[in-house]
Amino acid sequence: MYESAPITEPLALTPENAAGAGTETGDAIKITAGAGVELINLPENGYTLSGARIRYTYEGKTYLTEPVTSSINITSASDGTEVADDEYSKYLFVHFTGNDGRQTETGEQIYFSVSDDAIGWGRLNENEPILTSSMGTTGLRDPHIVRSPDGSKFYLIATDLHIYDDRNWDAAQYKGSKKIMIWESSDLVNWSEQREYAIGEDIDAFNVGCVWAPESIWDEERRQYMVFWASMVCPEKPEGYDDLTDETEKYNLVKANSKQRIYRSYTSDFVNFTKPEVYIERENHVIDTTILYQDGIYYRYSKDETTKRVGCEYSNSLDGPWTATELGIGNCEGPTAFKFNGVNKWGLFVDSLGAGWSGYGLQMTENL
Repeated sequence: MYESAPITEPLALTPENAAGAGTETGDAIKITAGAGVELINLPENGYTLSGARIRYTYEGKTYLTEPVTSSINITSASDGTEVADDEYSKYLFVHFTGNDGRQTETGEQIYFSVSDDAIGWGRLNENEPILTSSMGTTGLRDPHIVRSPDGSKFYLIATDLHIYDDRNWDAAQYKGSKKIMIWESSDLVNWSEQREYAIGEDIDAFNVGCVWAPESIWDEERRQYMVFWASMVCPEKPEGYDDLTDETEKYNLVKANSKQRIYRSYTSDFVNFTKPEVYIERENHVIDTTILYQDGIYYRYSKDETTKRVGCEYSNSLDGPWTATELGIGNCEGPTAFKFNGVNKWGLFVDSLGAGWSGYGLQMTENL
């Protein structure tokens, strides 16, 4: 595991640049602190989004306010509620193990690793997969796990992709599986039978080439899980397509008119899903989106597939609008964000694509 320097300082909100910055009205609110109060996870100028819960320390203890909608001055413990010590003592990493040159026959399955500090990891089950696939391509990549709001259930979803045999990334993108693979558990030990859902087939488009890196997050506003993923999509039949008779030429024309976009769908049970809609579309291809919710703010990390950089944006709603930060980590993909247990510190794992280390690198910060 590679440990890097802290993440770049976020782009600070000011009254001058607040227009359109993460709120419907473009209004930023200013948080100030009295003597003995240290504000946590805020830019130095103290501006943040309406609806944020302000984390701060006072006399050695951490406190959290209720959502704030106007500028405030925090002066004492009574301005918030003390944050109890985390009940968690370890970290769980759900992952696959193989990729290209490091690929093995069983690398594209689901493994669990645990850690005391999120830096040194040990793989469970004697290095054998915890979950294997008997459906679709029989390969599993990019797993993601979410816990229900009441803590009673875990849902695990994964990409249906087996690249070990032919390494054909072109076919995997433009004519690959449109399915996600799904399991659920109440204790992380006993898992349901595998099930699949061809969510890519529900996208209205001329051609959907893949469903990659599915993740989910609980949407408090809608009281459902928002499931999101990357798909290589050609929205409409390309001009001149019907004039071609050669299948290779048709295929290449579809490729030329396709782009990786992030789609989303909603579910309450990971059985029934709403019709997918475009969630993120940019000039460049975008994949590998992950979202961290912290103290009333959503932090959304995505990979620009053209520049090979992971960037960050934030909002007080999953529906946006979103404000980009100055964060840019080059030559990497597959971001995974989390909060460290028991301390006011956050981490971002990114998978190296020639970034100067091998495998996942850990970026750390005290200011998202």
